[in-house]
Amino acid sequence: MASMEAALDSGWNSAGTAMTRKLMVEICQRHDGYRTPEVNDKLYLHSQGFRRLDPEVMKLYTGLRCLWLQGNGLERIEGLDDCVEIRNLLVHENCIDEISGLENLVDLDSLNISKNFVKKIAGLGSCPKLTNLNLGHNSLGPDVDSIEAAGALPALQTLDLQCNRLEDGEAVLDLLKKIKTLRVFYGQGNPFVKSFRHYRKRFVAALPNLTYLDDRPVFPHERRRCEAWAVVWAENQDLDAANAAEREEIKTIKLEKKLAEEKRIKAFEDMITEARAEHQKTEAAKRAAGRSFSNEPIVGVGELYDENADPNAPPPAGGFVDEEELD
Repeated sequence: MASMEAALDSGWNSAGTAMTRKLMVEICQRHDGYRTPEVNDKLYLHSQGFRRLDPEVMKLYTGLRCLWLQGNGLERIEGLDDCVEIRNLLVHENCIDEISGLENLVDLDSLNISKNFVKKIAGLGSCPKLTNLNLGHNSLGPDVDSIEAAGALPALQTLDLQCNRLEDGEAVLDLLKKIKTLRVFYGQGNPFVKSFRHYRKRFVAALPNLTYLDDRPVFPHERRRCEAWAVVWAENQDLDAANAAEREEIKTIKLEKKLAEEKRIKAFEDMITEARAEHQKTEAAKRAAGRSFSNEPIVGVGELYDENADPNAPPPAGGFVDEEELD
């Protein structure tokens, strides 16, 4: 009972926490923000119990570039018409079933709307700069029509569709081929991953710019193996022949690695040999000139030297000391 009374005092009711200007200022200060709304470029509104965003409050935060809204009870995206500078929007773990309210976010770069109830990708036509779209753990599918709009995003590089209801792997692959900028794709957890034969090999081979698929990166040697396999597979779907082609490519890759390693070792050995030869040449020249390793004059080279002589005295005539003078 006491916790319920405290919640009511803070503005919470059955419709969720009421978004007020006072509460927003408190949240900003709690996260080292500013009391003046338009000065804030980040706003942490996660896990506040909001069921909706108040447009009259949100329109004050015109300088926002990153907005956290995860873990609330939002049923739709709204109130962001004046927040035109937003680059990153995080609305995962809410109750959203339709993508909307993004018409003015022309500079939006990253959208995380995972763990909601979205049934179809839509409402992103005004976001041409979107590079990262996370729609994992939603209700997309079973038909590819539910994700067709992703193919129209000109800058999309990362697409997360894991744990949805997509069933047609061939159609999904055909759609991804249209996204020339795609670098990262998450498809695990969909029914098609199990039913689509040789899923990873075929996706890697068909998407030349892909660098990450599901749980691990796509390295260059894996791409070569998959492409060699896919060429033979496409001819007659002969699995044995395709696997044989992959094994041959693996042998070629190993041989190239061995030759490259030998080349590096030889280059290193040649460098050492050249350095030693140069050092010996330099030292021989120094010795011939009567210089030490540190390039200092070597005393007494080619002459008899009197250790007790005054070092400041001029040398005797002829530059040499007579043996009889030393007795």
